[in-house]
Amino acid sequence: MSPKVKEAFEHWMKVSSWYTGNAEDEGRFFAFVWTVCRVSRTPPTEREVREEIMRAWSERLGAEFVEEKALYFSGLYQTLYDFAKARNEGQLFLTDEDGTPLI
Repeated sequence: MSPKVKEAFEHWMKVSSWYTGNAEDEGRFFAFVWTVCRVSRTPPTEREVREEIMRAWSERLGAEFVEEKALYFSGLYQTLYDFAKARNEGQLFLTDEDGTPLI
């Protein structure tokens, strides 16, 4: 991870409630993803994000619990990253049920 991405990741991970879904934790998570979208030439992969979460919290919260949360958040990270990149590259189109473009 680049220094800015690592800083945003650690800002999210440093709080013991990182996985709870409260508004502040979600804000830190989304800030991490947005930082990746803005500044990373080589973004961390879904696997790298999952491994970093596991490394940060497995010993403190238990490997099985953290693995479940890491799978969820790394998957969400990848989905949000892909969405942001598709939107920025003009590859995202909104359509109605018949496939007619809405915009």
